[in-house]
Amino acid sequence: MGNLNCSGQIKDEFLTDLYDKLHDSERQQHFKFIRPMPAGVVYIQHPGEGEKEMREHFRLMKELGFNSLKQILL
Repeated sequence: MGNLNCSGQIKDEFLTDLYDKLHDSERQQHFKFIRPMPAGVVYIQHPGEGEKEMREHFRLMKELGFNSLKQILL
């Protein structure tokens, strides 16, 4: 019951702490040390999307840690 708050909901919806404990290893610690890990993404322009919207999208991608843009499809 330690993982529930007063309303009966799980505090950590994705059980991140439990997952980390179960999968902890030297290699996992290394990945956490070198983060953010390169994550390759492809950006696809949506119909009607202009430069302003594209720039906002790229800023969000960077903020979320996606730091290795692989391709842009216009």
